[in-house]
Amino acid sequence: MNAKLSSALLASSLLALLAGCDTDPQGRQAAAFEGSCVGFCGGEAPTGCFCDADCMENGDCCPDAARECTVVANEEECGDHDSTGDDDSGDADADADDDPDPNDLCFLGPDRDNSVCVPLAFPGSPSGYNYPSPLNNNYRKPVAYIDLDQVDESTKIAPNFSLGEIATRVKGRYAVVQPHAVERLQAMRDAAGGLRINSGYRSPSYNSGVGGATRSRHMYGDAFDIKPLSTSINALEGVCTSNGGKLVEYNSHVHCDWRFDPQDQKLFGAAAIAPGTYPDDFAVDEYSASIQRSEGVLSAPAQGFDEGEPVRRWTAFDASGDIVAELTGETFTPPADAASVSVDVGRVVEVTAEL
Repeated sequence: MNAKLSSALLASSLLALLAGCDTDPQGRQAAAFEGSCVGFCGGEAPTGCFCDADCMENGDCCPDAARECTVVANEEECGDHDSTGDDDSGDADADADDDPDPNDLCFLGPDRDNSVCVPLAFPGSPSGYNYPSPLNNNYRKPVAYIDLDQVDESTKIAPNFSLGEIATRVKGRYAVVQPHAVERLQAMRDAAGGLRINSGYRSPSYNSGVGGATRSRHMYGDAFDIKPLSTSINALEGVCTSNGGKLVEYNSHVHCDWRFDPQDQKLFGAAAIAPGTYPDDFAVDEYSASIQRSEGVLSAPAQGFDEGEPVRRWTAFDASGDIVAELTGETFTPPADAASVSVDVGRVVEVTAEL
C-alpha cells in the first residue's frame, strides 16, 4: 500500500470514528502500550501523540495509528472505510492495484504509514532452521521468512531502524521479523532516544552456536538486545515494560521481547494449539539461580542467561520480616541482624535463603 492510499484510509477511518463508529468489538489482540492508539482512536493518546483524522497531515500520529484506527465496527451503518463515496469501479480497480501482495509483509516504514512491504519466502524446512516443539501458540515455528538474499538489508522498516539492524545475513539467510515488534521498538526509540540493537533475529542454528536458550525469543523475530545511547539502562528497562515488553535485565544491556503478543499469522500461520494447554511464560523455566555463601559473602550463580551477566538485586530481612539492607551487585554481605535474604536475578528469577 502506498503512502498516499494509507493516509486516505487512516483519515477516512478516523473520521468515521469521530462520527460515532467504534473500533472492532472483538479487539485487535494488540496490547495497549505507551504511545499506542489502542483505546484512543479519534483523539490524543496519554503520551501526546494523536489518533485523530488530522494526525497524518500534522505529522503527530502515534506509531500504530494506521493499524489500530482503520477498522470500523458497523459496515452497514458506517460504510466501507475504504470507500470514497463514489461508485467508480475503475477507481476501485486502481486502488486494488496499489494494495500489497498477500505474500508481502508490511512494516511501519520511515513515514509510519505501513507502506514498506517485502516479499515473503516459503523455503519449507531449510537446513539450520529446526525449531523446538511449540508447546503454546506463541512459540510455533515459522511457515514463511524474509529471504535476506533477495531483500536489501538497508531497507528502512521504521523511522530509525533498517532491516539489517534487526536481521542480518550472517545469522541466517532466512529471517523472521514481526512487524508489531518493530512498532514497539520504534515506540521505545521515540521515548528513550538513540538505541543500539546488539542482537535481533537469530536462526535456530546460529542461536545454538552462541549458546542461546532453547526457546530464545530471538528465533521468533520479536526480541531485541538493546543498548541505550541517550539514557540509562535502568530507564530503558522502564520503557521496555511500559511498552508491553518482557524484560530480562543484564548489566550491559536490556533484553526486551513481546512473547505474550499474538504471533504474526503471515509468518507463523494460524494458531494450532488450544489456549491454556501450556503456561504463557513456560520459557522462564530455563532460567535458574541459587544463593551460595563463602566466608560471610553471598553470591548467586545463575543459569540460562545466555546474553551476559544478569543484574542481581539483594534484599536482607530481619527476624520480623522487615528490610534491613538492599544492594545491587554481584555479591552481598548481609548485616549482622539479617535473618534471611532474597535476590532478584535478571528480573526473571527470585531466590530466598535463611541465614
